[in-house]
Amino acid sequence: MWVVTLQETFETFYIIGAAEKMQEAHPQNWRELLRDVIRDSAERQRIADALSINPITLLRWANGASNPRPANLRQLLSALPEHRELLMDLLSQEMREDILDEGSEHAEEVPLSFYQHVLNMYVTVPARLQFLMISRAILEQVFRQLDLHRQGGDIAVIACCMAPSGPAEPVRSLRECVSVEHSPTWQEHEEPLGYLGLESLEGYAVSTGRALVIYTSEELQTMFPSYADQKRQLACSAAHPICRQEKVAGCLTISSCQPHYFTPQRLKLIKAYAELLALAFEAANFYPFERISLGTMPPPDVQQTYLRSFRMRVTEAFQQAQRSQHLRPDIQQTEEQIWKQLEQELLEAGSHDK
Repeated sequence: MWVVTLQETFETFYIIGAAEKMQEAHPQNWRELLRDVIRDSAERQRIADALSINPITLLRWANGASNPRPANLRQLLSALPEHRELLMDLLSQEMREDILDEGSEHAEEVPLSFYQHVLNMYVTVPARLQFLMISRAILEQVFRQLDLHRQGGDIAVIACCMAPSGPAEPVRSLRECVSVEHSPTWQEHEEPLGYLGLESLEGYAVSTGRALVIYTSEELQTMFPSYADQKRQLACSAAHPICRQEKVAGCLTISSCQPHYFTPQRLKLIKAYAELLALAFEAANFYPFERISLGTMPPPDVQQTYLRSFRMRVTEAFQQAQRSQHLRPDIQQTEEQIWKQLEQELLEAGSHDK
């Protein structure tokens, strides 16, 4: 609970009154701009919550009674996207630009120690476990560097190319293989995840081999309307294909609840982690771009009616194989068989929705 003194109450009225007098004028410095923004109590509280500070602290910054730390200023820039350009310009008049660099307190590159950690897993972890263990480690490290202000709600997804039906057949869909959320604690989604096709951001990245950044929810709605309907809580997304030697295995997608979250430094970091993720895939999981021919998948609510039967279908197929072969079948192969059946059923459902 915040405790407000009589002097702090006086400062509040003083700053709000000053803001009302200068609201029509162009702010001469960043404190005047902040003063104008926080004269609305609801907005003042929102910003304070985003920065995890007392609302009175904002008033003191605006009044010049105290000075924010560089980390606070970077948080303030993120909390005020509509004023970001002007605020950055005004701040740069008073301090060095490198102080405002959002990567100055967080590495802009993958730490050497983490490269060594991933390489160690690559050479020591059994092949059957490599994808899951390396993927989880990389996603956790991504959040450690990208989720700077612990906003919560940010999501990372690794979507993998579904194996074609035959050696001459194309890749028809992607499947979300690993999905984690930071809201507010690290949470991995254990339920069967969905499929993605041409209707998705990931589908575009994999089909073209190019990264794509969506900075606002409105932009996402315009470019991928059906995909946007399932991502309403997210403000922006960045998708980067996972490639090796002119082939593609899937896509790394990072989504945030904060509009305009993806700075050049953050996009550079996502690219580096997408490249590192290539170690999690076997060579057979990479496909030439000419073999990528994605279909359209139905919305998640439709998919769930199919996916809910996944565990039951795996169990039934496993038991049937045991009875017919009189030996213990491979559970991983059984699961892949059911994933392939579901893909075909959903592709047919998606074609009917067109």
